[in-house]
Amino acid sequence: MREERTFLREITLSLEGKDAAAQAAVEKKAKDLVARARKGERFGELAKSNSESQTKEQYGELGGFKKGELGKTIEALIWEKERG
Repeated sequence: MREERTFLREITLSLEGKDAAAQAAVEKKAKDLVARARKGERFGELAKSNSESQTKEQYGELGGFKKGELGKTIEALIWEKERG
């Protein structure tokens, strides 16, 4: 029997060094990406083409985590949800 794990992906957009107009554009892009993901676009593809993180080459994959390996706030959000 395998131990239960959750697998996470990320999209990172940075505000660092950006003026107010550029920060507003980043916020708009983030909201657009959330809407696209909720409509069913593949999150991994969105991450690969939009993320500023090094994980974009792995489609935003952060790996698998067991219960207790993440911060309490994240744990509560993840383990209380249905799969998917």
